[in-house]
Amino acid sequence: MVAGSLSRNHKSYIFGSVLIALFAFRLAYGLGMYFWKDDELQIFLLGLEFFSSGKWPFFGPDVVHTNQQIAGALQSILVGGPLFVWNRPEAPYILLNVLSFSGLLVFGRWLSLRFKELPPILIYSWLMTLPWTMNISTHLYNPGYLLFSSCLFFTGCFEVIPQFRTGIFGARGESISWFLMGFALTWSMQLHLSWPLLMPFVGAAWILTDARRGWRQPAWCAAGALIPGALLVPTIVAYGPGSLIAPMAGNSGLNTRNLVEPLTIVARFISFGSYEIPRFLTDAAQDRLPFLMARPWLLPLVAMLSLVGVVQPLVILYGVFARKTPAMLKWLLGLSLAWISVTFLMSSRPPTARNFFILFPVAAFAAAAGMRHLLVSSRQRKIASGIVAGAIACQGMLMASFAYDRSLYLDRARIVKAIESRSVSVLGERRQSQLSAAGSP
Repeated sequence: MVAGSLSRNHKSYIFGSVLIALFAFRLAYGLGMYFWKDDELQIFLLGLEFFSSGKWPFFGPDVVHTNQQIAGALQSILVGGPLFVWNRPEAPYILLNVLSFSGLLVFGRWLSLRFKELPPILIYSWLMTLPWTMNISTHLYNPGYLLFSSCLFFTGCFEVIPQFRTGIFGARGESISWFLMGFALTWSMQLHLSWPLLMPFVGAAWILTDARRGWRQPAWCAAGALIPGALLVPTIVAYGPGSLIAPMAGNSGLNTRNLVEPLTIVARFISFGSYEIPRFLTDAAQDRLPFLMARPWLLPLVAMLSLVGVVQPLVILYGVFARKTPAMLKWLLGLSLAWISVTFLMSSRPPTARNFFILFPVAAFAAAAGMRHLLVSSRQRKIASGIVAGAIACQGMLMASFAYDRSLYLDRARIVKAIESRSVSVLGERRQSQLSAAGSP
């Protein structure tokens, strides 16, 4: 018994150490990511403006194409709030990575309970080192804050669907699940216009649960929504309820150009669960080969992961639709892809992957289900672990390449000066957005 206890303690120590290492790796990677690009800089300036002025931020991220802003104070608080605790540029990165890491922990725990035959550490390592979770949710970029809320939302959503239930939240699981779904909705709507993609899942979850419980589910959902939703109240009072939907209305309308996009949407959506490294090397595809030729030590790992990134989506689709996976998952994946396609028919924006990244957990669930038949034997798991290790090594090398090429460390002293002097103009200027709501508070 003592030996068994020591063994369990040893495994727990190793497991905890790996998770700490993964968090540190993600944080370091995020600190090496873009800072001076317009979108990332503007997100930081939102928080810096809040920190510097102390004025309540009625609006958040910019909707550049219609010269508007998303209603709510959440984004400014998430970036500017940490500066009150530690007035250094790294402070907002720490909070963001705590949030995204926490969301992945919760969702990873759900996946490990759902797929008990898979080693939990492999699930966590895979989730936390996927290129999409690394490159979107570790640096100051408003879609990156969606990973936290989407992981909470879909853990709750999957948990209330009887075919997917794992018991992760214990006896009060259904109430907690609906609470998390509501919380995630009003969190997400203050950060990105993709939040309506979540709405059909709320309806589906309610239909698929016990309808005899009446209004208990909506009540818990509303209770969760009230917490982030409270940050919307000052905006509604000052600018009217129309300010909540104005950016959405401004970016809506029939867009027949997206009629040809469904196959592209499928490829992009499935790639969320794969090691799609090349697209994150540079912004422009034509710059990727020169980037690699200037860093030949990256070539073997990028080549290996590029091949994996092509094969993985095919394996996932085969595993979900051609093998014995729950029919509910097939419907879930199919309807998700159909819903994205329909939504972008009514949007002025093209279906770039970041615009539906909020559905990442659906893609990750499908990926885990589609690939698990290849992770049965010890040898197969070692190969999978080797791929994850290769991804970590590759992204570690990229982190070193990026740090003094595109990150805040290009001119950290200037950022520090802007924070310490509480002067936004030292760093840059906020976009002059014309808010759709007329008047001022």
